[in-house]
Amino acid sequence: MKTREERKARNTSDPRARQINLRLSDEEYARLTKSSALRGLGRAAYLRMVLLEKWRAEEREDPLLFR
Repeated sequence: MKTREERKARNTSDPRARQINLRLSDEEYARLTKSSALRGLGRAAYLRMVLLEKWRAEEREDPLLFR
């Protein structure tokens, strides 16, 4: 049985509280590795940064979609 905290974490909009699974081709993975290394970040941190910026841009374009 899930605890209240687990249910709350699952229903939150905080991306760090959710797990996102992606399938990357070898080329995409290599590009992700290179881009993250150039910025001095790990792959997960860099990918999280890129996704957050993408979501923020989409939210600015259509704020009703993200309510």
